[in-house]
Amino acid sequence: MKSDIDYDELDPGIRELVRKLRKNGFNTTDSGDGKHKFKEGNEHLKCCALDFPNVMIEVDKENAFKETDRLARLLKRWGIKLKSEHICLIYSPTDRYTHIQLGWISDATLRRAEKRKEASK
Repeated sequence: MKSDIDYDELDPGIRELVRKLRKNGFNTTDSGDGKHKFKEGNEHLKCCALDFPNVMIEVDKENAFKETDRLARLLKRWGIKLKSEHICLIYSPTDRYTHIQLGWISDATLRRAEKRKEASK
């Protein structure tokens, strides 16, 4: 399931988010900050990259709804104001692969949320 990863290999704008998600028990399998792979000189990386910050989280089909709700509660606890496009549960019946796509949230989003929480104290 969840194995160790080299965070330096991740896009720089998504590393802290992935680290925090994994620390909270989410099995992240893919991520991107929506910028790094689109910079000049990185054309070879663009083929499968999304142009917005994203993290894919593998979940068991049986626990998919529970884990999606747990993710939403965690993000809210971190001070992130959720919108419908932020979390999407995806299931493929052909290969029975189930994952949560977290979109439009990056390390910068985390920092802004932390600042808002600190300022409200």
